[in-house]
Amino acid sequence: MCPNEKDLQNSTITEEGFYKSIGRFPPAEQKERNRQSREAKKLIKLPIADWPEFEVKWDVHPNKQNLAFDGVSVEEFVDDFPDGLILAEVSLDELDNELCSFNKRTPEEVWGVGSNQKAAEVILNWAEGKKITPPMIRKTNGTNEICIGGGNHRLAVARAKRESKMFILIDPLELDFISSRLSLRLVLASHSA
Repeated sequence: MCPNEKDLQNSTITEEGFYKSIGRFPPAEQKERNRQSREAKKLIKLPIADWPEFEVKWDVHPNKQNLAFDGVSVEEFVDDFPDGLILAEVSLDELDNELCSFNKRTPEEVWGVGSNQKAAEVILNWAEGKKITPPMIRKTNGTNEICIGGGNHRLAVARAKRESKMFILIDPLELDFISSRLSLRLVLASHSA
C-alpha cells in the first residue's frame, strides 16, 4: 500500500476529497473522462450533417453555474459571483449580431477555431442526452461590446444546430448593460451556488 492510500484509510477525508487534495480525479471519474475523450475524438471535424442526432439541452440549475467557465471550482465561482448569475433566454440571431468580432463564428467554424476537442465533447454530451450549462455573456473591457465570458464551444455547437433561442448567464452587475443591447427574457433570478 502506498503512503497516500494509508493516509486515506486513517483519516476522515472522503475518497473524492483525497483525490481533489492531490489534484486528481477519483478512478471512476477518471475512467469516464477517458471514455468521453476517446469518444469525442471520433467526432472531431465531422461535417455537421454527419453529427449524431441530439437535442440541445441546457442545465439551468443555479448550483451548476460555475461550469460556465472551464475549470472554475465552486469556491472560486462563489468568490467571484457571490450572488450567482442571472439566467436569461435570448434569440441566437440577435446575440450573434451583438457579439464582438472576436466571438463571431459561422456554423461551419465549429472546427478549427478554438479547441476541436472541446467542441467534440459538447456534441458528445448532448448526443448522450446530457444537459450543459449555458454560456456566460459579458461586457468587454474597454470597448463596450458584448463578448462570451465562458462557453464559446457550447455556443458554436448550438449555432451549428441552428438553434433559434438559447439560454445565457449574465453577471448581475452587467445586467443593465446586456439588457440595453439584447432583448432578454429573464428566466430565473440568480441564486448563491
